[in-house]
Order: sequence, then structure tokens, then C-alpha cells
Amino acid sequence: MKTNVLIAGANGMVGKALVKELKKNKSIKLLTPGRNEVDYLKIDEVENYFKKYKPKYVYIVAAKVGGILANLKNKIEFFEQNQLIQMNLFRCIQKFKVKKSVFLGSSCIYPKSAKQPIKEESLLSGKLEETNEGYALAKISGVRLAKYYSEKYSTKIICPMICNIYGTNDNFNFSDSHVLSALIRRFAEAKKNNSKTVTLWGTGSPKREFIHVKDAAQSLIFLMKNYNDVNPINVGTGKDLTIKKLANKIKKIIKYEGKILWDKTKPDGVPRKLLNISKISKLGFKPKISLSDGIKQTVLEFQNLKEEKFSKNIKVNNFFKHKKYWYPLSLPTYGSAEIKQALDSMSKYRTTMWDKTKLFEEKFSKKVGSNYSVMVNSGSSSDLLMSFSLIDRRLKILKKNDEIIVPILTWPTHIWSAMMAGLKVKLIDVNVKTLNIDILELKKNISKKTKAIFLVHALGNPCNMDEITKLAKKHKLIILEDCCEALGSRYGNKHVGNFGLAASYSFFFSHHITTMEGGMITTNSKKIHENLKYLRSHGWKRDMKVKYKNNKIYKNFEFVNWGFNCRPTELQAGFGIEQVKKINKFNKIRKNFFQIFRSKFSNNPNIYFPEVEKKSDPSWFSIPIILKKNSKFKRDDLISYLEKQGIESRPIIVGNLQKHPVAKLFKELRIKKFKNADYIHNNGIYIGLNPMIEKESFNKMIKVFENFFKN
Repeated sequence: MKTNVLIAGANGMVGKALVKELKKNKSIKLLTPGRNEVDYLKIDEVENYFKKYKPKYVYIVAAKVGGILANLKNKIEFFEQNQLIQMNLFRCIQKFKVKKSVFLGSSCIYPKSAKQPIKEESLLSGKLEETNEGYALAKISGVRLAKYYSEKYSTKIICPMICNIYGTNDNFNFSDSHVLSALIRRFAEAKKNNSKTVTLWGTGSPKREFIHVKDAAQSLIFLMKNYNDVNPINVGTGKDLTIKKLANKIKKIIKYEGKILWDKTKPDGVPRKLLNISKISKLGFKPKISLSDGIKQTVLEFQNLKEEKFSKNIKVNNFFKHKKYWYPLSLPTYGSAEIKQALDSMSKYRTTMWDKTKLFEEKFSKKVGSNYSVMVNSGSSSDLLMSFSLIDRRLKILKKNDEIIVPILTWPTHIWSAMMAGLKVKLIDVNVKTLNIDILELKKNISKKTKAIFLVHALGNPCNMDEITKLAKKHKLIILEDCCEALGSRYGNKHVGNFGLAASYSFFFSHHITTMEGGMITTNSKKIHENLKYLRSHGWKRDMKVKYKNNKIYKNFEFVNWGFNCRPTELQAGFGIEQVKKINKFNKIRKNFFQIFRSKFSNNPNIYFPEVEKKSDPSWFSIPIILKKNSKFKRDDLISYLEKQGIESRPIIVGNLQKHPVAKLFKELRIKKFKNADYIHNNGIYIGLNPMIEKESFNKMIKVFENFFKN
């Protein structure tokens, strides 16, 4: 059994570095709750979390931190919040018998007049630096409290005191950043804006010591294993430099050619802060990343961050300008990289389907584990071409009027595609618990006339593919999969879309990745792949390797089958090339957000979430919420409340299509009633689950739901 290890503050700079390092240890299970799962300022939430997850080891890196300006302006907050965090965690560490914990402190706890390099014994030997006194006092209290817990309860809480940390996931906001990250931003922006001067705080004479966050994380892991003393232990590099030298070093790395001015009216802080690291050095720990290398890496990360923020400004600022919802169903997931791809195609006058389309198809196949992919202009076109493949005269798989089973809870073009191809569509009900095709209904409805099943993995929740493939094999049925809402979902060790003859995907604006409009068909059959390319482009043989004997026509204008014009553009494919790189990141965020929401409300007596098959690993498209039969409120009450609060919602897919006016036109929609689809239609909604939503907005949305359920 794996050992539970809690990282309190996992979303901060040090916390993220710890997560990355500890993931290498396969014998532990990492607990990395966000603030919406447990607020360390609230003792009841901390106790409930410890009681539920029972961590054996704890890293306390949660804290309210900031630079000189933030400390000066917010002394009360820095003092109170840090006190509460450590008191609540220490109490639960003792109460729930945690084996050992690390409480991260800071070199700022030492007196400003301490002899350099500062030894651990200097603690409480003199006056603190006024600029960060509130934070320092709180951390000193934590160190002493750890000692008291050790004396009274033999609780093991070790206290590393670390120098200035910088590096990956650093904070570059001027209002609360630390000196090194603030300098990087100053010089980078000055270079970009061609500024002749950069003005920095103070005299530049104070000396500071810096350690890269990766080294910092590794030091905490090292001390968890190798240090057991109740007294603090210093962590640093043993080297310092003046702020002036640091500024010039960063200036040189960024290649800024302007002049540095020093505003001596602003505070310097402590004249020098260099830690004596003899204790940890004797234990065998030594940092690996030099300051120059660390700065170069951090500069690069800042430049990438600026690129992301440029993308974010395009997405969020413009998107929300005319929107009434602060929590919409979807947000743009594309940015400068995708736009550059589109501009590249336009500037080269290669806008119709070309090399980028082929490249995206190859990358997509590799990502989902299929042999072949064919890009088209929409997810609906994917369903259309798959359906027409079944009755194609060249392939001769099925005949017109052959029966195909389709679930009623789906997007309409899924149904229309099979109908337009001339297949006889038999609609069946869904499982009210999973939202997917009901296995019992499927068994009942398979007859001698049935030739195919065209299923959908609703909202990213995989169907029970063991049962479906077993039935298909028994009755010699073809399987088609609509995966338009399920990119990244798996059943067993396979991506959905690999269980049948072919599968469809959508890249519409709101889907897992976007090419604005666009879709993909995947297949493991070479014949299907070749024929799909004919169907996509008029039945045209262009760019196909198959040869036909006919010398009386232009070879570039040879038609060998019927077909449509469902071709994508190179602009769309360029988007796809960039978006496919982000699938894993996007889906990780989707899964995390969904899990947070479900864990918050899984015990709510009024609602339920779709059940997941044992072998399924969903990549959720949205957050579906279904009212229970005994719910104290109606669906319209919830919808109305969310509307007033600025949260957008919609039906689950389209609800029961039988209820729509279109049912009057097609008898297939009127043959029988669908009890479960009716229930979903009347009692289900979904809200957005977009990887670009801010955590603050997600947490705010949760609070809205909490208030609704309370009232």
C-alpha cells in the first residue's frame, strides 16, 4: 500500500516543485488539495481533510508570502494568516499521529543585526527587520510551536529556514513578488519597450542569497529523510551577492542595454542575509543549480509566461467584453501560437488542405493510438462520412435500409448522419445513471435485422466497451464510436475510438481542443482510411496512390467515387498542430476541476453525477448535474438562480431529441417513448468545464452552488 504524503500549499512555487520531485517516488501517494478542497485557515476543514485522507507525512509550504511592498502594506494579514495556517496544521499533525512533518521557514526570521553568515542559534537574539516583521514573527511562532509539540507530544516537526527562493512558477507581479523575479520583469519589459533607463529600489548595496526552487524542494525531501532535530536548520547556497551585482547579472542575461537608476528614497531591507549552512552540508546536501543557470532558466520561463499572458489577454479580456456570464460554458483555449500558424498559412497562400493537415492527422493518430486519421471540417461531418462509409459501393459493408442502433441522448447530427446515409435508425434509451447507451436495452433491441451500433461516449464518460464488444462479436455487428465529447477518455488501456471500425471527434470552439470548426475520423482499417479521403473531397483521386487505367482524362482531375466537400483548411490544421500539444495539460485540468466539484457535492441529497464504469477513465467534457427524484427544488429553480448569478448552463447535450419540434418530421423519433432520456431531459443540466477558467472563478462558482443548496 502506498504512503499518503500531504503537500500543504501544493499549488505554490515550492509546492509545485515538491510535487514534481516526489512524483518520482512510486511508493507514495501524493495529496495535493487546492484551497477549494481545504482552507488551511479553517480548523474544521483541516481536521476533516486529515480525518478522511490520513496523511503519514506532511510538507507545510502553505503560507502568505510576498516582497517588501506586500509585507509593508499587509502586516496584519501576514501575521494572522501564517499563524492560523501553522496552528491548524500542527494541531492536526499531532491529533492524527502524522509520523513526521516539514515546516518551511525563512531566513527573514533572524535578527537584522545577526552576525554573518547567520547561524541557527541567532534566532531571537535581536531586533527583526521592520519591513517584514509581521511575517517573521509568525514564522518564529511556528518554529517555537513545533518545539512545544515535540516536548509535550513527541510530535516530529522539523523546521528548515531557507534563503530567498526563485525559479520555476515564480511570481512576477510587482505588488507582491520577490526581488529576483521583479528584476527579471523590469529588465525584460524595459528591453521590449526600448526604455533607456530602469529605476530600481534602494541603493543596491544589500547582499542576498538565492536558491533555485528545484534545489529547495530537494533539500526538504532530503531533510525529511535525514534530519530529526527539533531545532531549526538553515538551507541555502552559502553564497551571496549585492542587489546591484544581481541586477547587472540579470541585465546582461536579458541583453538590456539601457542604464540602471537607483531610487534611494525606497527601503533596502536588511543590509545582508547569508545563512551558515554548515549543518546541512555536514549531512551531505549540496545545491546543484548555479545562480547564472537558474536566472537564465527563469528568464526563459518568464518569456514563455508573457507569451501565455498575451494569449490569455486575447482569450479572456476580449471574450468577456460582451458576455453576461463570468462563468461561461466555454472559453478560448487558443493563443498566439495558433494565431501564428494561421497567419503563416495565409501569408504563404496555402490555405486549403495541404501539408499541415497531413501533419496534424499524423500527430492526432499518435496521440489517440489509431493507425489512421482523416481531418474534416466538423465533428458532424465525421459522423456523416463514417455513416456513408458503411453503405459505400466500393466497400460494400452494409446496404441501404440495414438497421443501425443509436442512443437517443446524443447530438442530432449523430442521428441525421445515419439517416441521410439511408440506414434504418433504431433509437434506444440510455442508462439514467451513466447517460450512455443502456446495455439491457441494447440486448433487447438487437435483432436479425441489426447490422451496426453507433454509440456515443456521452460528455466524455466511456461506455461499457466490454459488454458492447461482446454483443457486437456475438451478433456480428459493426461498431462506430462518436467521441466528439470524449477526446482523451480511456476504457481499460485504450483510448475510446479504438474499439470499432471508426470513430469521430469534434474540434469545435467548446471541445477538448479547438480548430474553431473541425473534426477528425480515426480508424485502424487502411481501406476505410483511403475511402474516407475520397468521401471527404468530392470522390476525387488527387493525392491518392491508387492507380486506375484511363488515359483519356487529366490525372489531377480523376473522380473514382461519390463524395462531399468536407475538407478542412490549413488554418484549422495549424490550430490543431498547436492544440494537440496541449491535450494532456488541458485534460489534467478538466479532470482535476471535475473531481473537486464532485467531491464537494457528492453527498448532496438533491443531485447526483453520472456513474463511471470500473475500467473507465473519463476526460470530462463538462460538469453534468442531475436532480434526484426526491430533490427539494426543481431544475428551473437552479437554472434561474445560476442565470442571476452569472453562471451559464444548458441541457445535457440536447436532452431527449424526441421532445423537440423536429420529431414531427421523422417517425424514428415517434415510435416509442424513452423514459430515462425523458428524466435527463427534465432534470439534468451541465455547466462549463474549461481548462482556461481561473481557479478563483472556479472557486467562486462552487460558492454559488453552496449558497443555493443552503438556501
